[in-house]
Amino acid sequence: MNLRIVFASLSRRLGLPTAVLMAFLQRMPAVKALVASGEYVLSSPASDVLRLSAATAAVLGAVDTLAGATMLSSTAPSPLSAKVGTAVSVAFSVTGTVSSADSWKISGSVPPGLEFAARESGGASVTSGLINATTLYLRGTPTTAGAYTINLLAYNDPNGGSFQSPLFSYTVNVSEDTTPPPPPPPPPPPGSGPAFTQQPASQTVAPGGSATFTASATGGTVTYQWRKNGTAIAGATDSMLTLSNLTTADAADYTVVASSSSGQTTSRFARLIVENPHPGNLTNMSVRAVAGFGGQPLIVGFVASGTGKQILVRAIGPTLGSMFGVPGSLADPIMEVHLPNADLAATNDDWGANGMAAQMMQIFASVGAFVPASQASKDSAAVVTAEGARTVHVNGVGGTNGVVLVECYDLGAGSGALVNVSARNHVGTGGDILIAGFIIGGNTPRRVLVRALGPRLQDFGVNGVLADPQLEVHATVNGQDMVFAANDNWGDEANAAEMNPLTPTLTLPAGSKDSAVLITLPPGAFTAQVKGPGTSTGEALVEIYDVTQ
Repeated sequence: MNLRIVFASLSRRLGLPTAVLMAFLQRMPAVKALVASGEYVLSSPASDVLRLSAATAAVLGAVDTLAGATMLSSTAPSPLSAKVGTAVSVAFSVTGTVSSADSWKISGSVPPGLEFAARESGGASVTSGLINATTLYLRGTPTTAGAYTINLLAYNDPNGGSFQSPLFSYTVNVSEDTTPPPPPPPPPPPGSGPAFTQQPASQTVAPGGSATFTASATGGTVTYQWRKNGTAIAGATDSMLTLSNLTTADAADYTVVASSSSGQTTSRFARLIVENPHPGNLTNMSVRAVAGFGGQPLIVGFVASGTGKQILVRAIGPTLGSMFGVPGSLADPIMEVHLPNADLAATNDDWGANGMAAQMMQIFASVGAFVPASQASKDSAAVVTAEGARTVHVNGVGGTNGVVLVECYDLGAGSGALVNVSARNHVGTGGDILIAGFIIGGNTPRRVLVRALGPRLQDFGVNGVLADPQLEVHATVNGQDMVFAANDNWGDEANAAEMNPLTPTLTLPAGSKDSAVLITLPPGAFTAQVKGPGTSTGEALVEIYDVTQ
């Protein structure tokens, strides 16, 4: 499945274009595992996570490698699928060399409208010949459909010595933009149309089977109109939509418009996947924030069910700057993974130290995680066996602070799965809201509880909390970022009574202004975004629970 997500707000925060962020998530993993039947999420490592004070979160992760000691690393795999009129930006570097490349030779066929640049803005731009660059960017907006193969050759000539990479080929397939229009926007504010009491849910059905979508709304005399990828389905005007003898042509995003004299409301989309089902789970979470600020570590928590579940945990600091141009990155992160009793389960300072580089590179590749350009980089990584709750603490060596990316990947080994991930940050305004990205693998929907806690944190002695957190869960439909679900005050949700039993160790009081949604999500990439009303700011905790039974 092609996993894409648009982070327009994050592009400013990361210093990277939106297209690069979309390409990153296209390579996020889809490890297949299944939470044991009937198992509930019983706890979140909140007591440790609540100590966190940091900045905004974001999502990164991609690598495209070719066989051999020297590898081409790119932020989107080859072949790259592009569309006429849609911007493209791909970064290239080489790994497995003594030092980084400082120049590139470009040949072959570059799509009209694209060019190679030495850096993201300014500097030399070419479509063929030589260009001086450590990290090479292919950027622009394609104008002509077709298949294009580009040849790249990397060089370095430090202190009289030199290397020349193998000849790498990179293919770009440009097509005309025939994408249907996105579904209508999410429901308008209460009072402007019917209110949904039951939303249609995503489904995965084998070819030849049947699927039934059900919705219900209140607010006067309500009529319904079902839509497929935003287009009205003739005769589909009941609260239920049944599709039989399914083929791949039926695979689409379905919505229903509820209408009354007060207006119209469009449901959340329900994605129909017509394939033989193979269940997945939460496979990845990525949080970008400031570690070491005020002398405090960045703390991210996760919970694994079952026994022997292996999790790759990474703290990426210097590579954020060297490969992706993120300013203020943490120069030398040191990472610790703690058990619930605070005992140390694992630690790492420098992922490639002690002869571990080759083994770690294989592990990175197995989950689709990008590989640092240098094996001598000061980023940290470790594989931990998790049974229950763990917390990841990241500090800067020598008391330094800076931006770091903390990632948790399910490696697939062991029983069970990732069932809960969480992080606490200071929530600002604009580009400084709290955002955590997560991936659902497999090809079947998962039931997910997403919460944004502010007032509840006061019970843990946290000062300066976000008094009224507002939660949005974002998805991408037809290349467009959209709000899949939103909540301001968890008790207003139609299924609020189902939420607290799922988290008995950290329930929410009736009437609190904490936010939560209990939703069924199709496989793919999502972001949980937390902000306050107007210009309000404060501390908040974002949590994602897989509660599928």
